[in-house]
Amino acid sequence: MRTSPSSRGWAAGFDILYSLSDIDFDRTQGLHSIPARFGIVHALELSAGLHVATIVVLLHCGAGLGLFHSFGLALITAIRPNDLSRLGRAFSISTAT
Repeated sequence: MRTSPSSRGWAAGFDILYSLSDIDFDRTQGLHSIPARFGIVHALELSAGLHVATIVVLLHCGAGLGLFHSFGLALITAIRPNDLSRLGRAFSISTAT
């Protein structure tokens, strides 16, 4: 299946966020996930960078696509990663022990 660079960048950014929940396991098992290898702060920065790059690609490729495209970009651009408390809910991760 072929995917666009924007969808790959968007998915990679969310994959990094998802892997934050496994950082302790990754470190104890010697796995080299981005958060385990570079730390939480750098993982968040890389995820944000991938999402910004995705938006730039969508802006460039979507120029002239109309109001619906512009509204979608405005919506995803308005999302801010200031609160990670709901990250588990976004990925349907059970935190109950």
